[in-house]
Parts: sequence; structure tokens; C-alpha cells
Amino acid sequence: PVFDLMKLYADTAPPLFEALPEDQVEEYLACDFVEYRVDAALSLCDEQYNEDTRNALLQRAKDDAEPEVRAACLRALGSALQATEQGDPEVVELLLERLDNADLTLAERAAAMVALSQETGKSAVHDAIHALYEVPAVRADAIEAMWRSHDARYRKYFAENLQHQDPRVRGNAVVGVGAFPIPELAIELVPLFDDAETRQQALFS
Repeated sequence: PVFDLMKLYADTAPPLFEALPEDQVEEYLACDFVEYRVDAALSLCDEQYNEDTRNALLQRAKDDAEPEVRAACLRALGSALQATEQGDPEVVELLLERLDNADLTLAERAAAMVALSQETGKSAVHDAIHALYEVPAVRADAIEAMWRSHDARYRKYFAENLQHQDPRVRGNAVVGVGAFPIPELAIELVPLFDDAETRQQALFS
């Protein structure tokens, strides 16, 4: 029989942003397709980028018409805070304002929280992590902020979420065990080697 190569591929797929030059990724932040703007922003999370890209993320975080794009840009702006020892006061100000704005979507506030995870010395950030942890829709984001912070005050939250039914919550709890690290919980990760949704994180942690 004739082998149909095209059956292996979806009809459509986003660009492979991780393989594109930064200036091209930046261009996609302003393209017409919402999902591409989201993916472009998320591809910049935990990456170093130049001032032009920082400015484009900042502008989209403020003005984009779609809340999911604003949320993705807010999350990506967390990288700007680690770029210099002094941080980025303009970005911190925007993130704190978004974090405290109850009129925004939960996704936007959660994204700001994750971006500010290195700022848990600020009471507003610490209080927001606790408050959003109690909201099921964004508990996974709160746990992500906890492990990114490496703040010892949050160590107790990982054990109770290693068997959580939500795979995002469970996965971030697993990552937290390795990120701190918390050696006494390592044995709890072994059963998760057989969990398809958290195997990768469990092996890594």
C-alpha cells in the first residue's frame, strides 16, 4: 500500500517558536491570530530577551484585546525581573497592579502572581499566593509560584497535592519536590512514574 505521510500531521499547527529568532517571535506578538500571540508570549517564559521584546510584551500585557494574550504576556514578563540585579520597576509596578485588580480574569491575576514569584517578600505577593491557592481554577498556578519562589514558607503545600486529581496541580507539586528540594518526599514520587500525566516531572524531580 502507498504510505500517506500527511496522515501523521495535523491540518494546521502553530510556528515552532522555540526555533525562531527572537525578532520573529516578537513580530508574532502583534499578529492577527490570538493563539499565535499566546504561544509566542509563552515561548518567552524563562528566556532572556532584548529590550524591544520586553517593550512589546509590556505593551501587549496592557493593551491586547484578548485576556488570554494579556495573561501570557504577563507571565513572560517575569523573565524581565531576573534580567538585572535591580529588576525592572516598570514591570513590577504593572504586575502588582494586575495582581491586585479584582476586575481582571483569574488567568491574568494568576499570570502576574507567577511572574512575581521571586518577590514573595512583598506582602501583596505572599497574600495573593495564599488567596489564589484556595481557588481551584488557579491552584496549579499558585503552586507553581510557590516552587519558583523557593520560599521555605510554602514547603508544606507540596505533600498534600502530590495526589491531586487535577494533573496541573499534581504536576506542579511534583516539580516543587525537586525544585526546593524536599528529600523526605522523594519516595512519594515513585508511584507517579506510572502516571502518564506526571511521569516526566516525577522522574526529573
